[in-house]
Amino acid sequence: YLRNFTFVTRNPCREPRFYAVSDTAIDLMCTGYGLQTTVTISGPTVGHLCSVHGAIGRNLVQRKRTWQSSNSSDHPEWGLSANAIDENTRNIYDENSSCSQTGVQANPQWGVDFGYPVVLQNLEVYNRN
Repeated sequence: YLRNFTFVTRNPCREPRFYAVSDTAIDLMCTGYGLQTTVTISGPTVGHLCSVHGAIGRNLVQRKRTWQSSNSSDHPEWGLSANAIDENTRNIYDENSSCSQTGVQANPQWGVDFGYPVVLQNLEVYNRN
C-alpha cells in the first residue's frame, strides 16, 4: 500500500496534490510546476514500486536513468530500479516481475533522471499488493 511517502523535485511544486486511485496506486499532480530534471520518491512503502509513469501527453520516464537506495538481497535480479518504468503495472513480485525492490531500510528511495529539463504535471505510481 502507498502511504507515508515524500515526493521531491528539483523545482518544488507550488500546489502538490495527491490522489489515491486505489490501495496500490496514486496520482501525484504538480500544479504551478517548474522544469524538472530529477524526481525522487522516498518513504517506507517505496521499497517495492511496480510502475511509475510521468505524463504530459506522453510517458516522460520511459527509458530514462533510474536508481534506488539499495537492492534487495532476496533475488536482486528481480527488483531492479528500471523495472518501475517498463509500463507494466502488474503488481506481483516474481521472476517475471516488473517491480523494483530495495533492501529492508527505514526510508528507501527511488528516483529517475530525465536527462534534460521537462515539464512534469502528473506522476502515476503503482505499488505491490
